[in-house]
Amino acid sequence: MVFTAVGGNIDQHHLLPDSVLCNVDELTFGIVRAIELSEDDCEWGSANRGAFVDRFTNERMAERWLSVIRNELIAPVGQGTSDLEGKHG
Repeated sequence: MVFTAVGGNIDQHHLLPDSVLCNVDELTFGIVRAIELSEDDCEWGSANRGAFVDRFTNERMAERWLSVIRNELIAPVGQGTSDLEGKHG
């Protein structure tokens, strides 16, 4: 797998052992590097299958999204820091 180094892709790269991380403007390099790695080792990429089975389950993805919702969306609103709240005087 080839990931551009933005957002959650960086986390995904760390979870998938057979992957290449590159800057957005170096995507061609990332693809070429992945091809080279697969040509050097015909098993390259197969370790990702185990990572998907172990780490990318429906339950884990749901837990991750619940954490994001709780920590990034609900907590700030509950703290009264959201611009979405009405201002009554």
